[in-house]
Amino acid sequence: MLRKSIETLDDGQILLRATMGPDRIMTPEEYEAYQKPMKEYMKSYKEKEKERLEHPSKRNINLFNNIYNAEVEKMIKGNGYSIVSFNAIKITQEAFEKANLIAKRAAELTGGKEICIFLIDYLNKKEENEAIRDIYILRNQHVSPVECGRPSVKGERESLEDIKTQGKYLFAWGHSHGDLGNFHSTTDNVNLNNVTAYGKRISLTPKPFSCSDTSFPFKYMPSLVFNARNDPPSCAVGISYPFFQSNSLSNRGFHINRQPVLQIIKEENNIEKSQEVIDQEILERVNTGIIPRVILHKKQKIIKPTTEQMIFLNRIKELFGQKTKEIEELKKAVTGLGNKYSLLEKDYYSMKEENSALQSRCSNLEARVKTLEGILSVEN
Repeated sequence: MLRKSIETLDDGQILLRATMGPDRIMTPEEYEAYQKPMKEYMKSYKEKEKERLEHPSKRNINLFNNIYNAEVEKMIKGNGYSIVSFNAIKITQEAFEKANLIAKRAAELTGGKEICIFLIDYLNKKEENEAIRDIYILRNQHVSPVECGRPSVKGERESLEDIKTQGKYLFAWGHSHGDLGNFHSTTDNVNLNNVTAYGKRISLTPKPFSCSDTSFPFKYMPSLVFNARNDPPSCAVGISYPFFQSNSLSNRGFHINRQPVLQIIKEENNIEKSQEVIDQEILERVNTGIIPRVILHKKQKIIKPTTEQMIFLNRIKELFGQKTKEIEELKKAVTGLGNKYSLLEKDYYSMKEENSALQSRCSNLEARVKTLEGILSVEN
């Protein structure tokens, strides 16, 4: 019977009118018993629905995560790169020229070694037309001809504090490749991943959150590689972003756009581009392990090394002397062990020959004893 309506009769009984089948009259007790299983079923259904909403199934979570991750990939990995900050790097003409000059002078002063630089912008322009407007040589950095890792923690902290006091902020990461070509190596990619934590933060709302006010923090860090030949720089943008997995609420991802557009803009900020000042900064902030030769006004001069450089050189000489002594002592010890081994080897072979002779004599004595035993047995 499909119930259509309920009426209470004058005698207190309940009339159930049905859309199909006959109507039915029940006492209040019978109606209560009739309703009880339906109420229990509705209660159970509501509890299950509440549990489903509060604790969605793994399948639904994975479906939700996949939709979000697919949208994020379209935003940062898809064709066209829909976020402007992820696909374009702006730099002023004077900052571009200064970066090339630093790369060239660093190679000339250090014998072709690389150098780390911060590409910075003014704080008062951070929220409008952001671009690279100045170049900063990092402090307390150690470089080589084929590698330019991040500087010391102390040098990086002092550099960031110095930039802040100038009313500027770190906008992009940069370094030179000496006389080599411009490209982002595997080490450069690792460094870019690390420094992206200092990058600029923006909030984005990918699907399926586009219908809400929920947003997620993304960070990005442009990167440029210059060289002493002043070839076109290698450009990249490191992007860190949140992505979801079923076994974790949120994990941080990392992606590199290797083909951003470099836009050189015409703007004068009167930044420091003096070769003499740049040379001095390179000598003071870069540890190369050699006494640099400086070229000023096309005349060669030998600049007296600073106290810090002399301490560094003396320490290297001291360590080299200690290692040389250790190597000599190890050589003597190895030679002594070799001589002992030779003597032991001679003793071993000598004892082995004596042992063979003794075994031969024992065999002869055993044969003679057996012969004598045979003779004695015959006589008896």
